Amino acid sequence: MLKTVLAIALASAIALPAAAGEIASSVVGTALPKSKQTPLGLYLTPQDAHSALSADPGIVFIDVRDPIEIAFIGHAAGMDANVPVRIATHRFDAERGRYAMAENPNFLA
Repeated sequence: MLKTVLAIALASAIALPAAAGEIASSVVGTALPKSKQTPLGLYLTPQDAHSALSADPGIVFIDVRDPIEIAFIGHAAGMDANVPVRIATHRFDAERGRYAMAENPNFLA
């Protein structure tokens, strides 16, 4: 129950700032390979995110990468939370040369 309440609160916090206006993106989604396109067609480069955060510090910035990637690579200044879409598993995928990813059961889209 608490997880559901927290997820709803987080979703509300994310949705409210987004309603204020769109964030400018330099990415042309249709130019991306189909495998890289998202259902909503929304994309930001690190430079786009930095510009948006500089222009509006009230934006809620959620990093959806795996915590392991954040530990090795780091995160951008101004990140409000890490809510991973997928989480690395302990199963190594030799064919792809990386650990298999699993959907985060606590991620609500």
